[in-house]
Amino acid sequence: MGGIHWLQTIEMIKDTKNAYLDISAFYTTYALSLAIKEIPERTLFSSDFPYGDPYLNLQAVKRYTSSGEVVDRVLGGNISNLLHL
Repeated sequence: MGGIHWLQTIEMIKDTKNAYLDISAFYTTYALSLAIKEIPERTLFSSDFPYGDPYLNLQAVKRYTSSGEVVDRVLGGNISNLLHL
């Protein structure tokens, strides 16, 4: 998510129509929630394992996303669409 440059990364992804954002190693939960709110159709679940905890990232997506449809997109629907699965 761009580390300390997460805000610039989100803006760049918004402006680049064929770019996607993975949520591994998000710097703050605000960055995660903003990314999901601003680009829900191009945000991809990831965890940066073994340095990040997949379970905690899963719980964070569920907690900071208000729509079950968007949760489903971030947790697998977006990557499935991207890969035509």
